[in-house]
Amino acid sequence: MRVHQVAQKATDMEVSVAFYTELLGRGPSAQFPEPPMTFFDVEGLRLMLDPKATSAIVYFSVDDVQAVIDRMRPRAQVLVEPRPLFTHQDGALGPAGHVEIQGEIADPEGNVVGLIGWKEAGPA
Repeated sequence: MRVHQVAQKATDMEVSVAFYTELLGRGPSAQFPEPPMTFFDVEGLRLMLDPKATSAIVYFSVDDVQAVIDRMRPRAQVLVEPRPLFTHQDGALGPAGHVEIQGEIADPEGNVVGLIGWKEAGPA
């Protein structure tokens, strides 16, 4: 079993589509006028924007959390600036020997969008 689709609340479809197009670096894979739904392919996972959906917190893996937040800052409210959370001692939750960096922004609907990246841990 794997996660196939995540639904995110989007009442202003045009504004939300523009936001996620910029964030993801690609346009939607499908759009439907009635009922209004837009889909993005995120490496095999479908992100569905739907006015009837509830808000979800979606975390995206990115190469550089600070760079993505800086790029999105004009369009998004920054909720949490990038910060180190913990160092992965093994590969259970992320790459062993790396510090997990997380930041959070809000999309135009106020949904929280998390960003996760990793930096190699320095000597102990």
